[in-house]
Amino acid sequence: MKRFFSTISVVFLLFGSVIQTSYVKADTPPKPNLKVLEIVDVGSSKLTKTILDSGNNNYSVETVTMKKFVASREELAGKYDIIAIPDGGAYSTKTVPQLLAENGNNRTSAHATTNIMNDISKLKADEIIKDFINKGQPVILGNTSIKNGGNLQTQFNGKFSAKENVLFYTSNHANAATALNSFINGNKYLLRPRFDLTAKPSELSQEYKPGDNLQFTIKMLTNIQSKNLLASLFIDSDFNDRYDPSEIVLEKQITNTTDSISYVLPRGYSGIRNWKLEVTDIGTNLKDYQKGTINFTDQQVVVNVLQVQSGSNDGSSLKTETNMNQKYLSTDKYQINIDVTDMAQFNKSKTEANATYSHENINGKYDMLVFGFKDEYNKAAINVNAVGSVRKFIDTKQSILFTHDTIYDSGNNWVTNFMNDTGQKPPQTNLGLNAPNTSKTTIKVNEGLITKYPYQLGSNIAINTTHNQYYTLDLEDSDVTPWYNITGSSRDINDSWNHYYTYSKGNITYSGTGHTNSNFPDDEQRLFVNTMYRAFLGSNHAPVITVNTPGNGDKIPAHQKIELSYNIQDFDLKDKFVSTKVFLNEKQVYSQDNVTNGSTIVQSIDHGMPNGGNAILRIEATDKSGAKSEKVLNLAMVKINANLEVSRSASTNEIIPVNKDIKLNYAINPKEISGVAAQTLGSNAILSNVTYTETFPPNIELVLPLSSDFTKTGNLSTGYTVTGNLASITYKKIGDKYIASPVNFAISVIPKTKGQFIFNNAKLTYKDIDNSTKELQFNTVTVRSDYEVTSIQMPENVVLNKGMPKNFALDLKVLPENVGIKEIKWSVTNNSIFTIDADSGVVTAKDLGDGYVNVRVTDVFGNVKVASTYVTVRIAVENILVNDITMNVGDTKDLPITITPADAKYGLSIVLDEPSLASIDKDKFKLTALKPGTTKLRVSGINSNGDVISKSARLTVNNILVSEIIVDPSFKKLNKFEEFIFGVKIEPENATNKNLIWRSLNPSIVQMLENGKVIGKSTGTATIEISAADDGRAKTTVTVVVGSPLTGIETSPPEIDITKGDNSKNIKNFLVYHPGDATNIKDGITLDSSDTYILDVDSNGNILAKRIGKASITITVQDENGKPYSAILKVNVIEPGTGAGDNDKY
Repeated sequence: MKRFFSTISVVFLLFGSVIQTSYVKADTPPKPNLKVLEIVDVGSSKLTKTILDSGNNNYSVETVTMKKFVASREELAGKYDIIAIPDGGAYSTKTVPQLLAENGNNRTSAHATTNIMNDISKLKADEIIKDFINKGQPVILGNTSIKNGGNLQTQFNGKFSAKENVLFYTSNHANAATALNSFINGNKYLLRPRFDLTAKPSELSQEYKPGDNLQFTIKMLTNIQSKNLLASLFIDSDFNDRYDPSEIVLEKQITNTTDSISYVLPRGYSGIRNWKLEVTDIGTNLKDYQKGTINFTDQQVVVNVLQVQSGSNDGSSLKTETNMNQKYLSTDKYQINIDVTDMAQFNKSKTEANATYSHENINGKYDMLVFGFKDEYNKAAINVNAVGSVRKFIDTKQSILFTHDTIYDSGNNWVTNFMNDTGQKPPQTNLGLNAPNTSKTTIKVNEGLITKYPYQLGSNIAINTTHNQYYTLDLEDSDVTPWYNITGSSRDINDSWNHYYTYSKGNITYSGTGHTNSNFPDDEQRLFVNTMYRAFLGSNHAPVITVNTPGNGDKIPAHQKIELSYNIQDFDLKDKFVSTKVFLNEKQVYSQDNVTNGSTIVQSIDHGMPNGGNAILRIEATDKSGAKSEKVLNLAMVKINANLEVSRSASTNEIIPVNKDIKLNYAINPKEISGVAAQTLGSNAILSNVTYTETFPPNIELVLPLSSDFTKTGNLSTGYTVTGNLASITYKKIGDKYIASPVNFAISVIPKTKGQFIFNNAKLTYKDIDNSTKELQFNTVTVRSDYEVTSIQMPENVVLNKGMPKNFALDLKVLPENVGIKEIKWSVTNNSIFTIDADSGVVTAKDLGDGYVNVRVTDVFGNVKVASTYVTVRIAVENILVNDITMNVGDTKDLPITITPADAKYGLSIVLDEPSLASIDKDKFKLTALKPGTTKLRVSGINSNGDVISKSARLTVNNILVSEIIVDPSFKKLNKFEEFIFGVKIEPENATNKNLIWRSLNPSIVQMLENGKVIGKSTGTATIEISAADDGRAKTTVTVVVGSPLTGIETSPPEIDITKGDNSKNIKNFLVYHPGDATNIKDGITLDSSDTYILDVDSNGNILAKRIGKASITITVQDENGKPYSAILKVNVIEPGTGAGDNDKY
């Protein structure tokens, strides 16, 4: 068989021999091999040696036929550098019906489709235009090839001639090479980033589980200087073998040639996980990617399948060992359960007899339907009602496998109702009619989950005898993915339009198996298993119900309610909410819509069976698409034969915040004693030794009743045990009955962490009236707690490129991290600029402009937090000019940036080396100085080549200096030890640093206690100097005079002797002031002799002793306020020569 898929490592002389490695700049890594995808109509490469040469191996060319290209679902962007549709091809638009018309309707020879239907699909043409032509990547188009009268001509001919990266050529390869050389070597060629993974997760050899890290080490092979590179990790969470922006789980800027990222795996279904690591040049939207697969173990996949045969016992049952090795259906990672019925049973209404497999029962019971396997299967007519049920099942996005001859002929319910769903379309070719060319061989078309798990399938698998089908596969539908084609009988093995064997469209899978419907080969059996596994994971799943309490078959005291607790988990991450209903004996007792996925429902259900009985409790959970699951519990209500009935209830069934309390109310109800039981009792009866005991779960704090009868042991981490010794219960005889009062108490429980707490270990023991010991169990109570949202954070601003999606959910930070979130909703303020997925937060910029991305987070308690990010769609920068700027603290000025074009300013990166010095408002393009200092203002933008243009300037922030200090008062008198605080006014009022330095130049006289506050220490005059702390040299002084107030005077000694005629004594020698350093003494002194005959005092204070005798001198002084102070000096005038008396001190 001729091999049309070839890989050639060559030197791509690009239509000449001009390009050499010397054009790569010496300071950058060598340009990597450019990968060329050549798309031919038939045969091998048409890029002749004038274009290709095997010399230097700088280029690698991959040649595929157009049919293989249009069937491929491999992502082009990031894998190839150049797309070539070479000249010289026919690229026929002829269809199979046209071929049949030419050959006399010979379907046998019409299987040879190699030379027809070689036109490009609009889907793939759009991909080339969007990801190559519009992004400036080289596209080589042969003029004669694209003039085929079909899609090639309408999509490419006469278009894009103004784009230098679209290179049209005909037979003159040399001239075309010159043009391409010029483009590749010119400055308009944009090289996509290229990287290698020097460390990555183990490929299927290691079992990963939730919480494990996926580690990647990225080595960039292209220059990262002046580039804005972003690494994005995708996980294919919906198992559709594609990677959407909503599946980005991690992003990181690449700033080093070697960089690492790590991702922690969450919970999910067991099996494999496909990942893609992508590095994108943000400036050009060009990228490189690598893919891989890991083995993952967590939730077992359980697939419930209903196989609907065309008729009973038609031999195709997958429960037959010769058709399906039953060991293939079950491992520790998956379990495929198959029920088999026939169309007659399936068509029944569920109200009919023996209608177990009625079409009306499929939703909620089965995950997948298989219609097959039989030649001319659709002769098994499906009725209108069954069609309706299948349509609803399809609408719920659950999986269906249609098989051989289900879409056959026309004018029947199968073709009319399901052909579009299966991805087939007119024209009706009828290539398979009467099976002219049967086959048992296939070839793989695309690689995906269906081809490699649970079983790794080869490129060619053996199948039971089959043949082509009857309609054309719709390869214009991006959801249609061919997996295997039928081969043999001159078929074009790459023709998925006509020779499809197995393909999928969303939740629908189609298999050509069934012409021979038994004894399937082992390869085909494995493909069936892979198909069922992939169909389940790739489809919508009904929610999973996990019942915590009660258990199936539980016996519940008839006086207690049914304490129901169950969890609903939908492993489809897109399903944020589910609805649920509860039925008791088919009567609805509870219903709730918009239940947050992953929630636990707690309900106390009154069964209404006080005397006991059986109950069937049925729980339903339904996702937004209508996929439904149910859980059925068989319960028995049992009447308890005891004198006491115990029960309890929680003060609320709602979820509560962590550290908030919820009250558990306990009730002990004595039953009335009458009849024979009462005849042996006296006037009363006593139930004694009544003891309550309960062990609580860990992380539950308790508030016990205010009674010494309740005690607790244990600790918070392991759980407390509480014992309550209750008072005896006394029955009193009233008439012929004995009645006792109920006993009630309450315990408050406080969850200390997030979780679900089941209280199922509470009992009451007591000694009954017959002295026997009885034990009763309190009913189970479930308490749920969660954290309340305290804040959410988003980036202040983000710049996007037009057409490039971004998952803003990766930037959202919710605190605390493990808060219970009910809903996250996203919106934008400018719908003309952005589109946004309100649930995932994926934004795509569709035009230039700006706006806000808003997020609203609601926690499980209804608390709402909102945040916004200012988003600008980047405009390519041509030039940046940044000037030095000097500012004062508090100033706000325009950013000193001139950008060309002006509209590109909002896409700039503007940062400060020291961001604390100033704040940047990119929205208003303003700069506000915060504190003094000097730093670099760095500005960068991306030009049309994706290169980063960077400029910087100096930012100097100065203080606003103090120019004048005004102190009030400027002169101050103080007494010793008196304190005083000066008033101060600083000019200008907006001075940055208003701190002052106070200094006493005479600290022994005046001391500074603190700035502005002084105390007089000693008498005298002091100067206080006040200066600005900002070193601006503003300074002033004030004068402080410290005095000592006079408090009194005395004479010392109080009495003296003076010799008559001695005039040498002065009153000042005997006068003592208090205090001695008093400073407020008024000038002048009054002296008054009591007997001027004996002595007198002159104006200078000299004592004149005139005659012998006694007299006194009154001394009076005044302070500055005029207050007088007096003292007396007693004087004895004595005769000369008689000697000094007792009072003579001189």
